[in-house]
Amino acid sequence: SVSSHKAGKAMNLTHGGLYIVLYTHTIFDKADDKLRAALRDFGFPIESNPHHRQIVTRTIIEFCCSPTSKIGCAAPPDCRVLRMTIKQDVTQQHNLDALIAKIEATKHPILLWAAIPCTGGSPWFRVMKNQPGAAKKQQTHVETMHQIWAAFESIASLVLARGGHVCIEWPHQCDYWKLPMVTTFLSKYGLSTSTFDGCAHGLKSIARKTFGIAIRKPWRIATTCPPLCDALSAKCD
Repeated sequence: SVSSHKAGKAMNLTHGGLYIVLYTHTIFDKADDKLRAALRDFGFPIESNPHHRQIVTRTIIEFCCSPTSKIGCAAPPDCRVLRMTIKQDVTQQHNLDALIAKIEATKHPILLWAAIPCTGGSPWFRVMKNQPGAAKKQQTHVETMHQIWAAFESIASLVLARGGHVCIEWPHQCDYWKLPMVTTFLSKYGLSTSTFDGCAHGLKSIARKTFGIAIRKPWRIATTCPPLCDALSAKCD
């Protein structure tokens, strides 16, 4: 399972979200050309280096991620990355059906990583609650999140039923963590939680005036894969 793999320390964190790369390697040094061709036909990407070939040993599904997510860019060759980007409407059944078909065709361990937008749960709405239109705007974000969450739960239940794992990431203070549907899900599937600071993992500002300055940015994850909590649990001094 994914939890039996060695978890790499969280790297390449950005101010827009949390990304972690897990790594293990299965090397097919002696695979002949016929076998490699067959593997490619079944969708297994094989390295071009004849002295160091790998097959896919696990899949990570990024749910509501950016099109250029760090996981997709940095994942090693043996980790297949499936992205359901923010632009893809996960509340549309035909999009979910396409993802479900890919999950059902996958024979190796899966990690479902949820990066659902946290806008409606942002602490800023507490500060702006008396501003004109703020409450209505927040309610719109929360209603959208409810729709996305329902889609996430349907995918998560399938991944978990097939022996995979799930992970949810939001800022530590995001109010979504308190929503009944979220707390019920965490309790039902026994997710472990971990809080940590971005600066403990090398998070730094990319703004011109503050470039290179460490950013604390508290995060929280909830996951069925405890090694993720162990790998990320760190606070800044």
